Amino acid sequence: MARGPGGCNSGPVLRVTSTRIPRPSPIIRAIRAAVGKDFIVGVRMTFDEGRGDGLQPEEALKIANVLTGAGIDFFS
Repeated sequence: MARGPGGCNSGPVLRVTSTRIPRPSPIIRAIRAAVGKDFIVGVRMTFDEGRGDGLQPEEALKIANVLTGAGIDFFS
């Protein structure tokens, strides 16, 4: 498991331009297969970490697009 800033778990990542994006597709697809398309699946995610080296809104939108494409219905 990779460690992010501050020692937190960042998990496997995929680079999209300069953005680090978690590799959620296998997990999200497995959840989607288990619950079906009529069940709402969401993700808790910040869209601005408020620090210079943290997640910025533009990067967050790229991540949100990847997650939506993998089967996420909403963000909280």
